[in-house]
Amino acid sequence: MISFGAMNCSGTSCGLLLAVFAAAASGETVAELDDAAARMQYAFYTGDTQGIETILKNVDEFEVDDALAASKTYHLAYGNWKLSQLYLQQLSEQRSRSNAKSLALKASQACVRNARRAVEQDAALAEALAIEAACEAHSATTRAGSAGCANLYGDRKSVV
Repeated sequence: MISFGAMNCSGTSCGLLLAVFAAAASGETVAELDDAAARMQYAFYTGDTQGIETILKNVDEFEVDDALAASKTYHLAYGNWKLSQLYLQQLSEQRSRSNAKSLALKASQACVRNARRAVEQDAALAEALAIEAACEAHSATTRAGSAGCANLYGDRKSVV
């Protein structure tokens, strides 16, 4: 028999109790990821690149169990996608920092890496595939300096 403070329980009932506690801890992590996504959206809509960078750093430090690894990686891809969008928007409005182009490229490349890793962790995560495609376009746009479709795969060799 195991004792939880003043509560005594058999192996089976304690096992169920531990499962409930584990589920509650996992729920808090899901809530933290959801909160981070909401804060990234807010930072995106307010044009706060520094806010997104801070949130990405926090999400990267989250300790998650294996069941949430793909979700965490997806959130990192999403945040880098939004960050890349902000830097590209600043470039088009000519109100950017001197290194905005390299920051946009760095964010889009981080987005692609995280999106691919999320799909490796959970092949059913279609949203990660969509974000990967969007970030590939941002990466090509940043390298080519144009948002045209012709530049999307300009630096890749043709595959037949």
